[in-house]
Amino acid sequence: LGGMRNGLDAYKAIAMGADGVGFGAAAEIAMGCRACMSCHTGTCPYGITSQDPRLRERLDPEEVGQRLANFIEATAEELKILTMLSGHSSVSDLTPEDLRAMDLNTAAITGLKLIGYERPLPMWENGGGMLSGVG
Repeated sequence: LGGMRNGLDAYKAIAMGADGVGFGAAAEIAMGCRACMSCHTGTCPYGITSQDPRLRERLDPEEVGQRLANFIEATAEELKILTMLSGHSSVSDLTPEDLRAMDLNTAAITGLKLIGYERPLPMWENGGGMLSGVG
């Protein structure tokens, strides 16, 4: 199960230029999915992705709706906090410059500034990380 999972994932994607983000698997998990990997069959035993009326009856729409609303609210709040910590009042102001690497390897590969340093490390100042010029 990959994709966007939380506000941090959304923050990274928006800072790298995404106009928007979507939450598929994470939203399903918030609704009660147990990742049994049967979505494509239409027979989800939890009723979330089921086309079978008997299985869909297992869902309580109010409970599932509240769980999903809680997930969306928490994710939006996390994105809002991260945006403010970056010195911005809107996610539309985020840029790759707002991203930081958490370790030396990530800084070396991506050319991002290492967290806690306002400049790229000297060995990466002229041209980014190990991937600069690739592609």
